[in-house]
Amino acid sequence: MSLDGFNVRLADEPDITYVMALQRANRESVGGLAKPAVMERISRRTLAIGTLNGDPCGYLLFDVRDKTMRIPQACIQYDARRRKYGEALVRWLMEHYPADEIRLRCAADIEANVFWRDMGFTCTSVVQGGRRRGRLINCWAMWLAPRLIGVEEIATMPAVQVRVDSMYDNSGFMRGDVEGFRPVTKLPKLAWSNRKRKDAMTEMPYKRNGCDLCGRVAPLSRIELAPGNREKLARVAYVCDQHPVERASTPSVVVKGDISRLKAQLDTLF
Repeated sequence: MSLDGFNVRLADEPDITYVMALQRANRESVGGLAKPAVMERISRRTLAIGTLNGDPCGYLLFDVRDKTMRIPQACIQYDARRRKYGEALVRWLMEHYPADEIRLRCAADIEANVFWRDMGFTCTSVVQGGRRRGRLINCWAMWLAPRLIGVEEIATMPAVQVRVDSMYDNSGFMRGDVEGFRPVTKLPKLAWSNRKRKDAMTEMPYKRNGCDLCGRVAPLSRIELAPGNREKLARVAYVCDQHPVERASTPSVVVKGDISRLKAQLDTLF
C-alpha cells in the first residue's frame, strides 16, 4: 500500500521522545510502557515508526517468534487516523517480517477494535482484563498460512463496552453499539476522560512542564516551527523567559541568545 508522504521505518534512539509522548496521550488505549522498556525495543529493532512528510505520526511494537507475530502496542496520532496510515503500518510489518499468524489483544471499550476487524482479523476469544479499568479484552488473530481448522470454527463475537461520559469524537473510546459486536455492561467514566480535548490534536505534548533548553520549570513561550494541518503535524517547542523569543512571520521564529543550543535540542525532539 502506497500513501503520498507516508513511510515506515524502524525507530532510532531520538524517537523515544515522540513515542513516550504519544503513549502518554493515549495511555488508556495502549497502556503504559516504561522508558527503559521502549529503549530496549529500539535497540532490539522491534519498534516501527510511521512518518508523514518526514514527521512521526504513529508507532507499532512487535515481536516475531516461531512464525507467530504479536503486536503489544499500536497507535496512530489522532489527527492522522482514519486515513489508512494504520493499515499501511501493519501492511509494512507483514511484508518485512513474514509470519504464519498475527495475534494481538484490544480492550473492548477502544475504537481500535473496529480497525482490527476491518483489517481482516478474527476475534478468537474475549477474556477479563485488569481490575482497575474493569473492562474485557478482545483477542484478535489473522492467519497468513493455510490451517487445518477453519476460521469460522474458532471465531467468536467480539465484545463492545461503552464508557460513561467518555464518548467524545476524539477520545478513542467506543461511542455506542457496533454492528457485529456483542454489547455488554457499560463502564464508569475514568477520572481524566471527562476533560474534552481539542477537535484535532496537531501537536504532541513535548516536555510541557519544563523548558526545552534548560529544563527550568517556569512559564513557557511556545515556538511554532511549522504549523500543523491535515497533511502535516505541527512542530513546536517551549522555552522559558531566560531564552527570549521574538516572533517573525509564521512559521519563522527568531530566537535571541543561545540559538545553536535550541536547534540542537530541537533536533533530538523532532
